[in-house]
Amino acid sequence: MDLLQKAGGAIRFAGQKVSEFQQGFKEATSFLDPVEDVVTKTMQAESKLPSSRAVEGAQILAERANVPSVLIPLLGIVSVGGGIRLRKTKVGKQFPEVAESASKYMDEAEAYLKQKGSLEGYPKFVDPAGERYVVRPRGGGRLAMSPMSVKQAYTNVRKGRDVTSDEFEKFQRQQFNQMVKQTKSDTMVQYANMPSYVEHNRRLSSPFWKTARAKGQKAGDVDNLSQLFDLEFKTFKDNVDKALDRITDSPIDAYYDPLVDSIVVENIKTGKQLGYLDQTTDIKTQLNKYIQKVK
Repeated sequence: MDLLQKAGGAIRFAGQKVSEFQQGFKEATSFLDPVEDVVTKTMQAESKLPSSRAVEGAQILAERANVPSVLIPLLGIVSVGGGIRLRKTKVGKQFPEVAESASKYMDEAEAYLKQKGSLEGYPKFVDPAGERYVVRPRGGGRLAMSPMSVKQAYTNVRKGRDVTSDEFEKFQRQQFNQMVKQTKSDTMVQYANMPSYVEHNRRLSSPFWKTARAKGQKAGDVDNLSQLFDLEFKTFKDNVDKALDRITDSPIDAYYDPLVDSIVVENIKTGKQLGYLDQTTDIKTQLNKYIQKVK
Protein backbone atom coordinates (compact mmCIF):
# COMPACT_ATOMS: atom_id res chain seq x y z
CA MET A 1 0.00 0.00 0.00
CA ASP A 2 1.27 3.52 -0.87
CA LEU A 3 2.60 5.26 2.23
CA LEU A 4 0.55 8.36 1.48
CA GLN A 5 -2.63 6.29 1.42
CA LYS A 6 -1.68 4.60 4.68
CA ALA A 7 -1.36 8.03 6.26
CA GLY A 8 -5.07 8.47 5.54
CA GLY A 9 -4.61 11.33 3.10
CA ALA A 10 -3.45 13.55 5.93
CA ILE A 11 -0.20 14.40 4.15
CA ARG A 12 -0.53 17.28 1.70
CA PHE A 13 2.32 18.48 -0.48
CA ALA A 14 2.95 19.86 -3.96
CA GLY A 15 3.07 17.62 -7.01
CA GLN A 16 6.64 18.66 -7.62
CA LYS A 17 7.68 17.29 -4.24
CA VAL A 18 5.92 14.02 -5.06
CA SER A 19 8.10 13.61 -8.15
CA GLU A 20 11.25 14.47 -6.21
CA PHE A 21 10.67 11.84 -3.52
CA GLN A 22 8.85 9.16 -5.53
CA GLN A 23 12.08 7.37 -6.42
CA GLY A 24 13.18 7.50 -2.80
CA PHE A 25 9.98 5.75 -1.72
CA LYS A 26 10.52 2.94 -4.20
CA GLU A 27 14.06 2.42 -2.97
CA ALA A 28 12.89 2.40 0.65
CA THR A 29 10.24 -0.31 0.41
CA SER A 30 11.82 -2.30 3.20
CA PHE A 31 11.54 0.70 5.49
CA LEU A 32 7.79 1.28 5.08
CA ASP A 33 6.85 0.15 8.57
CA PRO A 34 9.34 2.33 10.47
CA VAL A 35 8.60 5.25 8.14
CA GLU A 36 4.89 4.96 8.80
CA ASP A 37 5.58 4.85 12.52
CA VAL A 38 7.74 7.99 12.25
CA VAL A 39 5.07 9.79 10.24
CA THR A 40 2.46 8.99 12.88
CA LYS A 41 4.68 10.11 15.77
CA THR A 42 5.73 13.23 13.88
CA MET A 43 2.15 14.29 13.16
CA GLN A 44 1.23 13.75 16.80
CA ALA A 45 4.21 15.75 18.02
CA GLU A 46 3.90 18.67 15.60
CA SER A 47 0.45 19.54 16.86
CA LYS A 48 2.06 20.45 20.20
CA LEU A 49 5.21 22.17 18.93
CA PRO A 50 6.13 25.25 16.86
CA SER A 51 6.90 24.35 13.23
CA SER A 52 10.68 24.72 13.63
CA ARG A 53 10.72 22.36 16.63
CA ALA A 54 8.46 19.92 14.78
CA VAL A 55 10.90 19.73 11.86
CA GLU A 56 13.77 19.11 14.28
CA GLY A 57 11.74 16.36 15.97
CA ALA A 58 11.03 14.74 12.63
CA GLN A 59 14.74 14.54 11.87
CA ILE A 60 15.52 12.97 15.26
CA LEU A 61 12.75 10.37 14.90
CA ALA A 62 13.89 9.56 11.37
CA GLU A 63 17.46 8.99 12.48
CA ARG A 64 16.34 6.68 15.32
CA ALA A 65 14.28 4.59 12.89
CA ASN A 66 17.15 4.44 10.39
CA VAL A 67 15.00 6.07 7.73
CA PRO A 68 16.94 6.78 4.51
CA SER A 69 18.15 10.38 4.31
CA VAL A 70 16.12 10.95 1.15
CA LEU A 71 12.94 10.71 3.23
CA ILE A 72 13.94 13.05 6.06
CA PRO A 73 13.05 16.26 4.18
CA LEU A 74 9.64 14.76 3.43
CA LEU A 75 8.99 14.24 7.13
CA GLY A 76 9.74 17.92 7.62
CA ILE A 77 7.11 18.71 4.98
CA VAL A 78 4.66 16.42 6.75
CA SER A 79 5.27 18.19 10.04
CA VAL A 80 5.01 21.72 8.70
CA GLY A 81 2.03 20.91 6.47
CA GLY A 82 0.22 19.21 9.34
CA GLY A 83 0.57 22.29 11.51
CA ILE A 84 -1.00 24.67 8.97
CA ARG A 85 -4.49 23.11 9.01
CA LEU A 86 -5.62 25.02 5.91
CA ARG A 87 -9.27 25.77 5.28
CA LYS A 88 -10.61 24.69 1.91
CA THR A 89 -11.55 27.79 -0.07
CA LYS A 90 -12.40 28.24 -3.75
CA VAL A 91 -9.68 30.87 -3.97
CA GLY A 92 -7.14 28.43 -2.52
CA LYS A 93 -8.12 25.73 -5.01
CA GLN A 94 -7.85 28.12 -7.94
CA PHE A 95 -4.66 29.78 -6.71
CA PRO A 96 -2.65 27.36 -4.50
CA GLU A 97 -0.04 30.05 -3.87
CA VAL A 98 -2.55 32.03 -1.75
CA ALA A 99 -4.28 29.06 -0.10
CA GLU A 100 -2.61 29.73 3.24
CA SER A 101 -3.35 33.47 3.24
CA ALA A 102 -6.98 32.82 2.23
CA SER A 103 -7.30 30.35 5.10
CA LYS A 104 -5.87 32.89 7.54
CA TYR A 105 -8.21 35.53 6.13
CA MET A 106 -11.24 33.33 6.95
CA ASP A 107 -9.96 32.55 10.46
CA GLU A 108 -9.58 36.25 11.16
CA ALA A 109 -13.05 36.91 9.73
CA GLU A 110 -14.57 34.56 12.33
CA ALA A 111 -12.72 36.35 15.11
CA TYR A 112 -13.82 39.72 13.72
CA LEU A 113 -17.46 38.61 13.60
CA LYS A 114 -17.38 37.42 17.20
CA GLN A 115 -15.85 40.67 18.36
CA LYS A 116 -17.88 43.15 16.28
CA GLY A 117 -21.16 41.26 15.89
CA SER A 118 -21.12 41.79 12.11
CA LEU A 119 -18.74 41.66 9.15
CA GLU A 120 -19.23 45.32 8.34
CA GLY A 121 -15.87 46.99 7.83
CA TYR A 122 -13.93 43.73 7.41
CA PRO A 123 -11.37 44.14 4.59
CA LYS A 124 -11.62 42.52 1.18
CA PHE A 125 -9.42 39.69 -0.07
CA VAL A 126 -7.73 40.08 -3.47
CA ASP A 127 -6.64 37.03 -5.48
CA PRO A 128 -3.64 36.99 -7.86
CA ALA A 129 -5.93 37.83 -10.79
CA GLY A 130 -7.16 40.99 -9.07
CA GLU A 131 -10.63 39.67 -8.18
CA ARG A 132 -11.88 41.06 -4.85
CA TYR A 133 -13.73 38.84 -2.35
CA VAL A 134 -15.94 39.46 0.67
CA VAL A 135 -16.97 37.17 3.51
CA ARG A 136 -20.61 36.09 3.87
CA PRO A 137 -22.57 33.82 6.23
CA ARG A 138 -23.46 30.46 4.71
CA GLY A 139 -25.63 28.77 7.32
CA GLY A 140 -24.72 26.55 10.22
CA GLY A 141 -22.64 29.34 11.67
CA ARG A 142 -20.10 29.00 8.87
CA LEU A 143 -18.60 31.65 6.62
CA ALA A 144 -17.69 31.65 2.95
CA MET A 145 -15.88 33.88 0.47
CA SER A 146 -17.77 35.39 -2.46
CA PRO A 147 -16.49 37.46 -5.37
CA MET A 148 -17.44 41.12 -5.04
CA SER A 149 -19.18 40.93 -8.42
CA VAL A 150 -21.51 38.20 -7.14
CA LYS A 151 -22.05 39.99 -3.84
CA GLN A 152 -22.85 43.24 -5.62
CA ALA A 153 -25.41 41.55 -7.87
CA TYR A 154 -27.06 40.01 -4.80
CA THR A 155 -27.00 43.36 -3.01
CA ASN A 156 -28.64 45.08 -5.96
CA VAL A 157 -31.47 42.54 -5.94
CA ARG A 158 -32.01 43.02 -2.20
CA LYS A 159 -32.01 46.80 -2.53
CA GLY A 160 -34.65 46.53 -5.23
CA ARG A 161 -36.89 44.57 -2.84
CA ASP A 162 -36.00 46.25 0.46
CA VAL A 163 -38.01 49.40 -0.25
CA THR A 164 -40.67 51.34 1.67
CA SER A 165 -44.24 51.90 0.49
CA ASP A 166 -44.30 55.72 0.86
CA GLU A 167 -42.40 58.74 2.20
CA PHE A 168 -43.76 58.42 5.72
CA GLU A 169 -42.63 54.79 5.89
CA LYS A 170 -39.26 55.91 4.56
CA PHE A 171 -38.98 58.41 7.42
CA GLN A 172 -39.92 55.72 9.95
CA ARG A 173 -37.31 53.39 8.44
CA GLN A 174 -34.67 56.07 8.94
CA GLN A 175 -35.72 56.44 12.58
CA PHE A 176 -35.60 52.68 13.04
CA ASN A 177 -32.10 52.49 11.53
CA GLN A 178 -30.92 55.22 13.89
CA MET A 179 -32.34 53.33 16.87
CA VAL A 180 -30.52 50.17 15.82
CA LYS A 181 -27.27 52.08 15.44
CA GLN A 182 -27.62 53.57 18.92
CA THR A 183 -28.33 50.16 20.42
CA LYS A 184 -25.23 48.65 18.81
CA SER A 185 -23.06 51.48 20.15
CA ASP A 186 -24.54 51.24 23.65
CA THR A 187 -21.74 50.49 26.12
CA MET A 188 -23.75 48.02 28.17
CA VAL A 189 -24.79 46.08 25.08
CA GLN A 190 -21.19 45.87 23.92
CA TYR A 191 -20.01 44.85 27.39
CA ALA A 192 -22.61 42.08 27.45
CA ASN A 193 -21.34 40.92 24.03
CA MET A 194 -24.82 40.99 22.49
CA PRO A 195 -24.38 41.54 18.73
CA SER A 196 -27.67 42.51 17.08
CA TYR A 197 -28.96 42.44 13.53
CA VAL A 198 -32.00 43.63 11.60
CA GLU A 199 -34.36 40.85 10.52
CA HIS A 200 -37.03 41.15 7.85
CA ASN A 201 -39.94 39.36 9.48
CA ARG A 202 -41.27 38.23 6.12
CA ARG A 203 -38.58 37.51 3.54
CA LEU A 204 -37.96 40.01 0.76
CA SER A 205 -38.75 37.44 -1.92
CA SER A 206 -42.03 36.31 -0.36
CA PRO A 207 -44.96 36.12 -2.79
CA PHE A 208 -47.01 37.78 -0.05
CA TRP A 209 -45.90 41.21 -1.27
CA LYS A 210 -47.67 40.61 -4.59
CA THR A 211 -50.97 39.54 -3.05
CA ALA A 212 -53.98 41.67 -2.11
CA ARG A 213 -53.36 40.75 1.54
CA ALA A 214 -50.27 42.97 1.53
CA LYS A 215 -52.58 46.00 1.18
CA GLY A 216 -49.87 48.10 -0.41
CA GLN A 217 -47.22 47.32 2.20
CA LYS A 218 -43.62 46.81 1.12
CA ALA A 219 -40.90 44.59 2.53
CA GLY A 220 -38.91 47.61 3.74
CA ASP A 221 -41.68 49.06 5.91
CA VAL A 222 -40.92 49.24 9.64
CA ASP A 223 -43.70 46.79 10.52
CA ASN A 224 -41.71 44.14 8.68
CA LEU A 225 -38.49 44.78 10.64
CA SER A 226 -37.19 43.53 13.98
CA GLN A 227 -33.93 44.04 15.82
CA LEU A 228 -32.82 40.67 17.15
CA PHE A 229 -29.83 39.42 19.14
CA ASP A 230 -29.84 35.65 18.60
CA LEU A 231 -27.37 34.84 15.80
CA GLU A 232 -28.32 31.16 15.86
CA PHE A 233 -31.92 32.14 15.16
CA LYS A 234 -30.71 34.27 12.25
CA THR A 235 -29.12 31.21 10.70
CA PHE A 236 -32.33 29.24 11.22
CA LYS A 237 -34.49 32.01 9.72
CA ASP A 238 -32.13 32.39 6.73
CA ASN A 239 -32.32 28.64 6.07
CA VAL A 240 -36.12 28.73 6.24
CA ASP A 241 -36.18 31.57 3.70
CA LYS A 242 -33.83 29.70 1.38
CA ALA A 243 -35.88 26.52 1.65
CA LEU A 244 -39.06 28.39 0.72
CA ASP A 245 -37.32 30.13 -2.19
CA ARG A 246 -36.52 26.70 -3.65
CA ILE A 247 -40.17 25.59 -3.67
CA THR A 248 -41.91 26.56 -6.89
CA ASP A 249 -45.45 27.93 -6.43
CA SER A 250 -45.46 27.07 -2.74
CA PRO A 251 -48.97 27.08 -1.20
CA ILE A 252 -47.46 28.10 2.15
CA ASP A 253 -45.33 30.91 3.49
CA ALA A 254 -43.43 31.41 6.75
CA TYR A 255 -42.53 34.57 8.62
CA TYR A 256 -41.17 35.69 11.98
CA ASP A 257 -43.83 36.95 14.39
CA PRO A 258 -42.27 39.15 17.11
CA LEU A 259 -45.35 38.73 19.34
CA VAL A 260 -44.77 35.00 19.74
CA ASP A 261 -41.03 35.08 18.94
CA SER A 262 -41.44 32.20 16.51
CA ILE A 263 -41.65 31.50 12.79
CA VAL A 264 -45.27 31.08 11.77
CA VAL A 265 -46.35 28.97 8.80
CA GLU A 266 -49.43 30.16 6.91
CA ASN A 267 -51.57 29.38 3.89
CA ILE A 268 -50.24 31.91 1.38
CA LYS A 269 -53.67 32.48 -0.22
CA THR A 270 -55.89 32.74 2.84
CA GLY A 271 -53.42 33.83 5.50
CA LYS A 272 -54.64 31.09 7.82
CA GLN A 273 -51.97 30.18 10.35
CA LEU A 274 -51.01 26.51 10.11
CA GLY A 275 -48.49 26.24 12.95
CA TYR A 276 -44.92 27.02 13.95
CA LEU A 277 -41.50 25.82 12.83
CA ASP A 278 -39.29 23.98 15.29
CA GLN A 279 -35.69 25.20 15.30
CA THR A 280 -34.43 21.75 16.34
CA THR A 281 -36.14 19.80 13.54
CA ASP A 282 -35.31 19.46 9.85
CA ILE A 283 -36.76 22.47 8.03
CA LYS A 284 -37.57 20.79 4.72
CA THR A 285 -39.45 17.96 6.44
CA GLN A 286 -41.56 20.42 8.43
CA LEU A 287 -42.39 22.53 5.37
CA ASN A 288 -43.40 19.45 3.37
CA LYS A 289 -45.83 18.41 6.11
CA TYR A 290 -47.52 21.81 6.03
CA ILE A 291 -47.67 21.71 2.23
CA GLN A 292 -49.48 18.37 2.39
CA LYS A 293 -51.98 19.85 4.86
CA VAL A 294 -52.85 22.64 2.43
CA LYS A 295 -53.20 20.23 -0.46
